[in-house]
Amino acid sequence: MKFSSGKNKDRGKLTMDGELTLGGVRKIHEELLRSMEKAQHLDIEISGAVETDLAFLQLLCSAHRTAAQTGKTVALTGDIPDVFRQAVEDNGYSVSGSCGGETGQTCLWINEKKAEG
Repeated sequence: MKFSSGKNKDRGKLTMDGELTLGGVRKIHEELLRSMEKAQHLDIEISGAVETDLAFLQLLCSAHRTAAQTGKTVALTGDIPDVFRQAVEDNGYSVSGSCGGETGQTCLWINEKKAEG
C-alpha cells in the first residue's frame, strides 16, 4: 500500500493492490486511518486488487462514514477490478441505496456505480 499527496496537500491518494481481504485487515485499517489523517480528500485506487472480500468492503464503508462525519471525503478512483465488483455484488452492497448513515454524502457504492456508466 502506498499513500501519496499531490501538489494540493488537502488531497491524497492511497493505492492498494494484491489481496485486500480479512488476512490483511489490520494493515489495511491502519493505512486507511493514517492516510485519512493526512488528507481532506482521499482517493482510493484499487485497480491492482486481485482479491477482495466482505472485510475489505466493511473497511471502505467505515472509512467513508468516518470521513463524512469529520468533514472529509473518500472516493474510489481509477479502474475498478472485476474481483471488487463481484465482492460488492456477492455481499449485497450493490442493492443498497445508501449507507444508512446521516452523512449528507452519497454512498460510496452509488459513487462507484456512477463511475461505471
